[in-house]
Amino acid sequence: MSLMSLMPISDAAETLGASTRQVQYLVATGVLHQVARGVLAAASVERYQAVRSGSHTRAWAEATVWGAVAVLSGKHVSWMGESQRSR
Repeated sequence: MSLMSLMPISDAAETLGASTRQVQYLVATGVLHQVARGVLAAASVERYQAVRSGSHTRAWAEATVWGAVAVLSGKHVSWMGESQRSR
């Protein structure tokens, strides 16, 4: 029988570069495996980190997407701010 590696939620948060609340959310949604209260299976944290690596981009808001479609179609987009247009 092998011994499962355990990791406190605070260590998982540090490893993932997330808040403890975000890690708790990942546990609640079943993304990370909680072995006991406040303790996670280290393998689930490592798996999540491997899958997530390189994907630190955030999804665009719906208005930004429609604005990008309009800009690419050659239309003037007055409702978008400069930071949205730069994306």
